Amino acid sequence: MANEDPEIYIQNRLQVFRQCRAFEREHKSGEWFLSRELRMPDGGTMSIRTDISDLKRATGALKESELHLKMALESFPEPLAIYDPGDRIIICNDRFTNQIDWSAPYFIPGASFEETLREAVQRREYPAAFEREEAYIRERLDQRTNKSFDYESYKADGQIFRHLGGRLAKYSATQRLSPLTSA
Repeated sequence: MANEDPEIYIQNRLQVFRQCRAFEREHKSGEWFLSRELRMPDGGTMSIRTDISDLKRATGALKESELHLKMALESFPEPLAIYDPGDRIIICNDRFTNQIDWSAPYFIPGASFEETLREAVQRREYPAAFEREEAYIRERLDQRTNKSFDYESYKADGQIFRHLGGRLAKYSATQRLSPLTSA
């Protein structure tokens, strides 16, 4: 209730009580609690209060670490992405996301490298894939299974990109995408 009008606090508590829902609240001591209120068959209410201070601190520390990682990625001068073991983007910098005009919806956390590659092939972005789409896709996917990879892709608009990356500990890969030419 720290710095909250007592009347507003009472109104909010009554609303929560009527709805029998869970809510989080920070105590003036800085501790956090999750409170659940359950209606009992006899019409009474049972309240369960759980200290979630450690969870809140850990969540805050994780958010701060993610922010630091994102800031480090953004300071990297080239497009860069980190993929999980399933070859889905965990995190990437804005240069990676904005590298190709149509690609922004595909270069987001959770996006699959294979799905993005298939979209590019379907859009006829890679002349080397013409008339051999599945073979081209398989070659690119096979290259990413190596401990490190370094290959070039030639785009239909004349751009050439260098894909440089490798496997890290439990993560699938990091990938730098460097334009060797501009459109």
